[in-house]
Amino acid sequence: MFCCKCGVRNPGDANYCHECGSPLSWVEAEDAPRFVPYEVYIRPNFYSILADFDLVKDTKEAWDIFGSHVKKLPKSPWNIWGGLGKFPEGPRNLRGQVEDPYWGGFTFSFISPQVIYKPALNSFASEVDLSASLEPAGIRREIFRDEAGVEVFSEIYFPSLNLRSSGGGYRLSLSIPEMYWSRIQHKDVFSGIASKDLPRHSLKGDLESWGPAVEVPLAVVPYEEFEVHFAEGASPLRYQLPRAFRYTKEAYSEAVERRTKARARHGLTGQTGLSIDGKAPDENYSDFAEHRYLLVIYGAL
Repeated sequence: MFCCKCGVRNPGDANYCHECGSPLSWVEAEDAPRFVPYEVYIRPNFYSILADFDLVKDTKEAWDIFGSHVKKLPKSPWNIWGGLGKFPEGPRNLRGQVEDPYWGGFTFSFISPQVIYKPALNSFASEVDLSASLEPAGIRREIFRDEAGVEVFSEIYFPSLNLRSSGGGYRLSLSIPEMYWSRIQHKDVFSGIASKDLPRHSLKGDLESWGPAVEVPLAVVPYEEFEVHFAEGASPLRYQLPRAFRYTKEAYSEAVERRTKARARHGLTGQTGLSIDGKAPDENYSDFAEHRYLLVIYGAL
């Protein structure tokens, strides 16, 4: 539940806002900020993810070959490549354009503070829980060897990207076999990941064989990223109540400050060159935020 006064997200059973202390109600007061449905687009930085995890060799030739394989994949909910929520007027200064096969990602919309719509699956939920395969990026798993130690059978495991609601925001992670993680975890880029931060589960193979897998945390998009949407008057203008001028500059500045601090905690930075209206705002006031492993964009529906 979002506070109608300051816009902060609260637990669904809360009676008072955990930020400003205002009473929470399912019915909006006449002069309270009005909730406006909004859409979130989280675009994984496929180049950094695939290169850091040694899933694609970081050369132009390797990327061209891999991109040609991506284009041949069928369109389906598990296919995250290039098309699960394009923003035709979106950023153009990243590596690749809208038609790039790597222009894809996770899209979901808040129809109400408690109802989330997932367009890729055409379904509704109360929490974000999305996954997509990184096929054709595969990891070879040895299954059987004979008495002489010669490999008899192996299979290809396709890692998956996961986006889930967590305690402080939406967490992006990568599921890979634990044996593969043990081979690459020494890389400098993974130095900040502790073993306790790796959820473990079992992955199943074609021959009913089981193997341990880990979910490597990539990034967190904090909930504070979206609070500004309410404090700035819940744009667009056609949705605002006549008393929308009650949305004070102080409330907006406070929401921006909370977002700036949350971004710093989670390694995100605002993108000054990615404003929808063509202007280049200060990074703290930009609604586009970037991390090594993702770009997040949101706006009113």
